Amino acid sequence: FKGCWGISCAANIHATKPTAVTIAIRLPAIRLPGPAERSFLGSRGQAWGLLKDYHDMKGSYALVLRLDQRREIRVGRLGPLDLPAGYWVYFGSALNSLEGRLRRHLAPDKKLHWHIDYLTTATAAAEVWWAEGSERLECRWTRLALECPGVQAPARKFGSSDCRTCPAHLVYVGSRLALAGVFRRLETAAGPGLPINRRLV
Repeated sequence: FKGCWGISCAANIHATKPTAVTIAIRLPAIRLPGPAERSFLGSRGQAWGLLKDYHDMKGSYALVLRLDQRREIRVGRLGPLDLPAGYWVYFGSALNSLEGRLRRHLAPDKKLHWHIDYLTTATAAAEVWWAEGSERLECRWTRLALECPGVQAPARKFGSSDCRTCPAHLVYVGSRLALAGVFRRLETAAGPGLPINRRLV
């Protein structure tokens, strides 16, 4: 017989002596979260994308990428870019689905559309920073980052083709220590009213 929980049992009901009963339990398939989902755990300890509430999140973000050695990467119409080893930070915003945008950035296989797509398919993501809100903060965060010692924007117009104020939305930070300084600068400028979240990838 088969129960409502998918448990199949077989027994000899006509036997006078106790007989062995075979129970086969068929559990429903469970999709375990992948590496990108496991790394983005919210304050409630549940993976991003598994909660419906997260789909409408709006906000700005910074994607931290790490290059272990100097590389030349061709980026669409920008052409080949000579990128030195170190940390690179890309600033962006998503007012439709912040979770969806970050998930796309972290996906290894995708159609190359934005400038950042060429970089995320060739380098390793190290961290993601984000702040919720309906205001686009990528230009402000870029300017604040460029005020920090040693931070540069050598890849001109990267991610900022339609921006008239920023040289690029991708900055070169270099060391881990300098990266920590950039995060503190953004945090200080934001104040307690706009907490900036930080997650390792």
